Amino acid sequence: MSGGEIHMKAGEDIETTSGHQIGTADEARLDAAANFLALHEHEHGSYSDAEARSVLRKVDWIMLPMMFVTSTICALDKNLLSNAALYGMKQSTHLVGQQYSWIGSILYIGFAIGEVPAQYLILKLPVAKLLAATTICFAVLTVLMSACQNAGSLMAVRFLMGIFEAFIVPCLYIVTAMWWRRPEQPIRLALWYSQLASIFTGFISYGIGRTQTTIDSWRLLFIVLGGFTFLWGFCILAWFPDSPLTARFLTDRQKYIAVHRTRDNKTGLENKVFKSYQVQEALSDLRTWTLFVYVLTCVFANGGLTVFSAQIVSSLGFDRLQTVLLGMPTGVMMSVSAVLVAWPSLRFENVRIKLSVIFSLSPLIGTLCIKYLPESNVIGRLLSYYFIYVYYAAFPAAFSLAMANTSGHTKKVTVNGILMVAYCIGDIIAPQFFIESEAPGYRTGYDALIAGSTIAIAALIMYEIVVRIENRKRDASFGKVETMEVDYDDLLDLTDSKRRISG
Repeated sequence: MSGGEIHMKAGEDIETTSGHQIGTADEARLDAAANFLALHEHEHGSYSDAEARSVLRKVDWIMLPMMFVTSTICALDKNLLSNAALYGMKQSTHLVGQQYSWIGSILYIGFAIGEVPAQYLILKLPVAKLLAATTICFAVLTVLMSACQNAGSLMAVRFLMGIFEAFIVPCLYIVTAMWWRRPEQPIRLALWYSQLASIFTGFISYGIGRTQTTIDSWRLLFIVLGGFTFLWGFCILAWFPDSPLTARFLTDRQKYIAVHRTRDNKTGLENKVFKSYQVQEALSDLRTWTLFVYVLTCVFANGGLTVFSAQIVSSLGFDRLQTVLLGMPTGVMMSVSAVLVAWPSLRFENVRIKLSVIFSLSPLIGTLCIKYLPESNVIGRLLSYYFIYVYYAAFPAAFSLAMANTSGHTKKVTVNGILMVAYCIGDIIAPQFFIESEAPGYRTGYDALIAGSTIAIAALIMYEIVVRIENRKRDASFGKVETMEVDYDDLLDLTDSKRRISG
């Protein structure tokens, strides 16, 4: 299982064994993975499939739980807003009109602004240290939510929370691309990005709702969960590796295997050099913008339900404690549906888009049912509400497609940033469709979800068409190659203009 070699001396031309000249050693700034493999080729060049599986299991058992906890606790803190409103935040802070909707939206305005420094710093700084620092800052701001007294202070803190949250999920996407092979990524992404936060939020909110203290229940929610996130930030700092090369839980040989087994991705690990031509390629790629439209419209459901979920459930006739408990199954719906889309990609090629289209029909049908079923049909409307949350099934798949089909570190970070901006725009817009004067029917909000689901399905179908056209063109130009020969030049941070695209 050994690969080719890179011969280099400072100041001399570098030529890979496949014949690509990439400039001088001083100028090339090799990707960390290519450099590491070149240095350790003779020492660890061959390994068995059993060794590779052992390393994969070790990575899964150590990295995935840390990524899951990081993603989940940040979602916990962010999603507290709806339960806080149920527990009296709107009355305590004297919110009127659309102020509550704007408190929901403003986090994503901060998120969108934070994307610019986030993508730049992800390119320049060790990813684990950046993740730890931003998680700690996010936690401090979550606790500060408990001290807010009016709409202005709530908006200011939520805006700053959005800026720091802009770093967290993109860091985890980049980590996923570093540690797992392309076929392995969708299911891992679905697992660490599983939306089980609602289950924990439900239990904690229920417990706090039954507790008699001198502190308002909604303030206590932010203090408890923000404090836990603060402690976890230091755990990330202590345990989370920046890349396989710095993982203390791997031996030198296991590090070599971890890097070598993922080089088929042709995406490399890290290259801290900003490459403008890769930005241009990302901006001119139709696939980027098709996924942009999909993410933007898909998250209408996320933006609306994150802010108004408790209000929607309570409007069906349930009391405060019943409402927080009935919110718990939404996380199960999201997580299970995401796994059901991701799991088949381990066994079958090019099924993610097709499954995503099928699962995206569920939120469309669910929204139509909750809007048009009679108010007396409480169970039917509640079940319809749960099925709206299946919107999330295709969401991790879209990001895994973007990461798997994008080579070149700068291009990968750029595409990731563009999709996160789409995520922000959708989440900024969505709460504004839920108009206070229309409560509890929220007619305009449901119309927006129906339109968003329809456009999202159309965007996925368009992506499939674009992929088929591009693959036919590449097959015509370079011949039909399902798996290209992999050499060290796959890790030299080159882009993917000749690689077949997966779906």
